[in-house]
Amino acid sequence: MRSDAKCYTLAEIRSQKWNRGKGVPSMAAGDEAAAAILVQTIFLKDGHLQGLLGEQANKSPLAAAEFLKPFYRAVLAMVAKAKLDDTK
Repeated sequence: MRSDAKCYTLAEIRSQKWNRGKGVPSMAAGDEAAAAILVQTIFLKDGHLQGLLGEQANKSPLAAAEFLKPFYRAVLAMVAKAKLDDTK
């Protein structure tokens, strides 16, 4: 066994399983993926939005990402609300 190898406790292993994927529980990661797919679909269907995004992307990738944030947040909220409504 290497001297620099780390031994993990059961609590640490459970924590790692729960925090898989950048510290996000797997259900939340699924919601985030669903929101990203929905935003992508919206932009694929709407030529005007594609043009606006293209203008931002021509400025910089960061400008394009900032442009997408409000859309992503809104769709993520809709996904979370729909999930909450389904549990009622």
